[in-house]
Amino acid sequence: MVNRMIPQKEEADRINAFKLSIQLANKAIALDLADSQSWYVLGNAHLTNFFTNNQPISELESALKAYK
Repeated sequence: MVNRMIPQKEEADRINAFKLSIQLANKAIALDLADSQSWYVLGNAHLTNFFTNNQPISELESALKAYK
């Protein structure tokens, strides 16, 4: 979550920060599949990535999968 909050001047840097955030959330889930907080963080990362970086609808679908 912190990674996504760091202000980035360049669009490419912001997109990379979101990608890293999603990768880290996936790693956290891999450590404990039952940790609901990690699933929430992953869903939130996909959701904010969709709205902030104008990503395709598949980001919303990924968020929904994480929230389920």
